[in-house]
Amino acid sequence: MVKRMSAEALLIVTVVIYAFNFTAAKFALDHGLEPLTYSSVRFVFAAGVFTMLTLNREGSLRVARIDLKWLALMALVGVVLNQLVFAFALDRSSASSTSLLFGTFPIFVALIASAVGTERLRRRHWAATLVSFGGVALVAAGGGSASFDGGVVGVLLGLGIAATWASYSVGVKPLLARYSPYRVSAWVMTLGAIPLTLIALGQLLGQDWGAITKLAWIALAYTTVLGLVIANVTYFTSIERVGAARASLYLNLQPFLGALLAVLVLSEELTAAQLGGGAVIALGILIARGFRLPRLRSGST
Repeated sequence: MVKRMSAEALLIVTVVIYAFNFTAAKFALDHGLEPLTYSSVRFVFAAGVFTMLTLNREGSLRVARIDLKWLALMALVGVVLNQLVFAFALDRSSASSTSLLFGTFPIFVALIASAVGTERLRRRHWAATLVSFGGVALVAAGGGSASFDGGVVGVLLGLGIAATWASYSVGVKPLLARYSPYRVSAWVMTLGAIPLTLIALGQLLGQDWGAITKLAWIALAYTTVLGLVIANVTYFTSIERVGAARASLYLNLQPFLGALLAVLVLSEELTAAQLGGGAVIALGILIARGFRLPRLRSGST
């Protein structure tokens, strides 16, 4: 099914999943789960799922020995560091503020991709990035002071989510040219889950498992199965087709969609400024495409 979907369709699916991911994670952390317990449990599970999926689809997990060091580095950045800042950002701040800060992700992708020379960015892309970031700023301003209630540390942790995920998105692209997203994810998640679990050992041993509510378990399941397994496949398949910089622009929709979901799930307010920000974010994507509307195509590209 993934092969038959266009890159644009895959990115839209990814954005919708990610938009609710912050809210679900925050709910889980507020209803019994410790930050490191949450991160380690979901990655151990996801690593097992991706290993089984890859073996079932491809019959092997084999990678070249020369790629193992790079896979380990990607695991350190994309799993260990990313999950540490993700869990503690949500523990300190609201889901909406953390989600809004993740809107800086395309800025980090553009800077990193340009710096390492993996992608040559046109002026149109830089303009689209700036316009989209302006939309993110509007969404943030529309949320009022409550959008950044985590203080300086909370803001830095939120930016750390975007920076580490951007580094991983750019760094993993060469691997996706040689291996499927399934195989790359199986290796990265397994290599990352081991040190992450060791770091979380103290919280795992001290976790009050009886304090975790049923809805918190459901939220954990959502962020694991959809947020890790499904979204990783759709997002990195898209990167393989259109590149990290262009794919990242679609994630600028995530703060706006996250705000919409917060209204429905958490009864938060959605202001006119936030609605305007969502429109500006969409404009940025159109600029990146040269004002051509996405066309759904059958078959892989």
